[in-house]
Amino acid sequence: MSSARWAGAITKASHDQWALARRCQARHIGDLEAAITTITRRLSLPVGTKGTRTEPGGYRSAREWFAKSRRLHLLQDRLKRLRADQQAGRVRVVRSGKRLARTRHFEVI
Repeated sequence: MSSARWAGAITKASHDQWALARRCQARHIGDLEAAITTITRRLSLPVGTKGTRTEPGGYRSAREWFAKSRRLHLLQDRLKRLRADQQAGRVRVVRSGKRLARTRHFEVI
């Protein structure tokens, strides 16, 4: 048995977590769009093109250009998955996220 106050606290906490996850998801989508825009702009310039104070130039070498073109495809795929999740109203929420991450990534010396 639980009180209405306790049940309300649990409900509010889960709604707050969901709202936070939605905001983080929207922010992540914006960051991915900005990265895609920047990489696309730099890929459109010839290799070795100098930049200005306000605009970045092209990539320095063909090797870097190729690596960034691969990265662009990865970011576009990730953005497509995130947009599909957003339209479906799906967010990724992990209980005990920080503690679980610290435990999992703990390094034994």
